[in-house]
Amino acid sequence: MRDYPPESIREALLNAIVHRDYSFSESTLISIFEDRIEFVTIGGLVKGIVLDDVMLGVSVLRNQNLANIFYRLRLIEAYGTGILKINECYNDYAVKPMIETTCNAFKITLPNTNFHSQEQKASNTLKMVSTLVQHCVINGEYCTCYFCQHCVVVNQRCHRIASFLRLVLTKISGTLFTIIYAMLY
Repeated sequence: MRDYPPESIREALLNAIVHRDYSFSESTLISIFEDRIEFVTIGGLVKGIVLDDVMLGVSVLRNQNLANIFYRLRLIEAYGTGILKINECYNDYAVKPMIETTCNAFKITLPNTNFHSQEQKASNTLKMVSTLVQHCVINGEYCTCYFCQHCVVVNQRCHRIASFLRLVLTKISGTLFTIIYAMLY
């Protein structure tokens, strides 16, 4: 099972690109953690709009021309549906996305749908490691291999998510891809 609904990542990424305030030179931040992905865009909500409006599907475009281009490329199906789609993607899960706003920033946090099961695995892993370490200490054996394997798994997970984000971005061609890729790196 995937860690994140692909449609939720797509919508959060499109939201970050279309709704950010480009008068600020700061980058859009996409942070990948074991339990979540955070998308932080500069600009906050458009004046006169509050978070409750956004949650109902109200959309006031800050970048009308950019939104029109994405609409024509069929990357946006309709205005004001992104947040609703993100929430719908998590209907079947215990964890839900979080949205936070300030005067100058907008943050969408997508939770890892498998993280709770990973916590259980981590607990079991710690027990196994504890047993293994006790065995090695008692028998005077040297063992770090298990720890290295565990670290690689965590890094591969973050790498897979970053690769997926790059794959989504490559579907946007030409100049838009160049601009967006530059914003992320």
